[in-house]
Amino acid sequence: MRILLTNAHYAVVDSLRPFAEHIAVLVQANRSIDRLVPAAAAYSKHIDSRIKMFSPGNDWQSGRMNEGNTQREEDYITALIDICARERINVIFPASDPDVYVLSKNKSRFSEHGVAVLVPEFSTTKILLDKYATIRFAEECGFPVPRTYMPKNADDFAEIFTELSPPYVVRPRQSQHAYGFEIVSTRDELADRYAAASREFEAPIIQEYVPGREKQNFYAVADANGKVVHVSCPRIVRYRNRLFQNSSASCVSSHSHPDLDKVIHMIEQLGWRGCLTVQTKIDSRDGVGKLMEINPRISAHAFYMTEAGVNAPLLAVDSWRKTGFKAETPQEDVLFLEPFEDLFGLPFELIDRIVFTLRTRLLNRAPIDTANQPLPLLDTLRTYASNYFGKQKKAVDPISRNIFSDPVPAILSLYASGVYSLLRYPKIGR
Repeated sequence: MRILLTNAHYAVVDSLRPFAEHIAVLVQANRSIDRLVPAAAAYSKHIDSRIKMFSPGNDWQSGRMNEGNTQREEDYITALIDICARERINVIFPASDPDVYVLSKNKSRFSEHGVAVLVPEFSTTKILLDKYATIRFAEECGFPVPRTYMPKNADDFAEIFTELSPPYVVRPRQSQHAYGFEIVSTRDELADRYAAASREFEAPIIQEYVPGREKQNFYAVADANGKVVHVSCPRIVRYRNRLFQNSSASCVSSHSHPDLDKVIHMIEQLGWRGCLTVQTKIDSRDGVGKLMEINPRISAHAFYMTEAGVNAPLLAVDSWRKTGFKAETPQEDVLFLEPFEDLFGLPFELIDRIVFTLRTRLLNRAPIDTANQPLPLLDTLRTYASNYFGKQKKAVDPISRNIFSDPVPAILSLYASGVYSLLRYPKIGR
């Protein structure tokens, strides 16, 4: 197998290396953030070739999603076909939403050259690449969702104000990594933010804000027949990026959950093949897990599966190549940690608590979400100490695990954690 990763996650590289003759990685260089923070996995010693390439995602992210290619997308596909021929690639593994979008539209062109693209057809992927369409699809499957609107005129806003109380969420229909995600606290602010978002994105959506801290993600793999063959639903122990993402900072491996049957039903109704992630947030008002989004690709937290003994990237390849690989029995109750993320995560959690206290007590400003406030300082320190010094079985992410044998990705990962922490600084304390 000669594989091309369009956006490399280290867990994917680490898991596929024993089975691949050649691994090539695209390094995107046209966005300022990509030049500032290079993808750590692309500089692993396990990579056979790195190829600089522009991102095809500008048109998709602005809201222009069509079956045909724009000129930028056509240039990308043409260049990618040439790369596959030169590198003798026979498998493309996309791991970002823009790549999934463009490649799903052009699968047949790669098939003509003997290249398997590990994404479903466009008729399937377009549902998950549009957050409004995703919500409507989930509703049809009977899955709980936040109330969601795509306003077109003043009457639509009047309906929103009648049905929803602040805070509100404004978000683009096409985005990843919470790009463009805004939480607003008043009606006047909502109108201003929505107008600003509409200038940048086509037809953004407004959603009910789901209060609370607790999230539950489901990391799934479906086989060639669309049958779900593995789902990991780890219990989150500690969070980072409060309010805007509530990302998992540490969690415990688990493969059972009360909502698991509903998740599997929704995935199989979609007809997906390969990896995807279903993200839910537990509404503190009623305890119901409500869909936030479905990511049509393997997660950056793929190591939650691989470190529990399930080679999800190889399962994803099998879903298209039908090579007969089967999932192993996963380990339960393993605590997953990301040391390099935590080196910056802990200081920013403490700063978040301090700024939050100043805003609410001295400036008398109401918090956005009373059910999702920063933990007291001592509780934060105890949680970190319990994670790292407790007796529970632990597994660290592959970059940390391989720090001595493959140090460059570890260094870049530490640098990236620092940069992204600084970029999040304006959002702390709210």
